[in-house]
Formats: sequence, C-alpha cells, structure tokens
Amino acid sequence: MTWALHRVSLATHDLAVAETFFGTHLGLGPARRIDERSIAFGAGSRGLRVTRPSASLTRSGTDLLIAAGARHVAIEVDDLDRIRSGLERAGLPCVATQPGDFDTPALYTHDAAANVDAFCHGT
Repeated sequence: MTWALHRVSLATHDLAVAETFFGTHLGLGPARRIDERSIAFGAGSRGLRVTRPSASLTRSGTDLLIAAGARHVAIEVDDLDRIRSGLERAGLPCVATQPGDFDTPALYTHDAAANVDAFCHGT
C-alpha cells in the first residue's frame, strides 16, 4: 500500500497572523481563502490549511474538544476501501468527508490519541 501526506491542517485564532507567519515569514506566498474560517497554501485540497475552528466533533466527559477538519492529518492511500474495511472490522467509527473537504473521496476517523485523521483516495 502506498501512503503520502495529503494535507496538514492547523487551528488558529487569527487567520491574518497565520497568513503573515506562513505566507511571509516562512515563504509560502499568498494564501488562498477557502471560506470565512479557512485559508490554504498549496493546490486543490493538498498542502497546508489553517482554520479558525468550530466545534463539530466532541467527546463526552473530561476529554478535549476536537474540531473536525481543523486539526487533522490527511494521508493519501491507494485503496480507500481497504482503510474503511479495516476500520469497520476493528469496530472503529469513520465518516465520509463533506463535499469540498478534499478533491478526492476521503473519510475521517479518530486515532488512538483522539486526533482526527483523514484518509484520501490517491489520484
């Protein structure tokens, strides 16, 4: 199975500061505005995305709030069905990503450290 990094997505409270830091200070150039909460550096859904998160995935009790789409790693795989089947066999939840999240079919899940992981079908 071939794996490749698809996107790194980080959370921020201030998109303008993030754009200056990554675009100017780190040399990634101008950001592309995705929506009112997100900017991106890179092509399509690949590259670096910086998002002012909303709370859409939570865990009960004392667990930390997890912002879906804001803090995740996206891994490109050559067989998304194999990933989905493996998660289902293990009894681990996964959900299809929302239209527009990626430019290829993908799914989200939580890893053992409660991080949100996205698996994207390689093109």
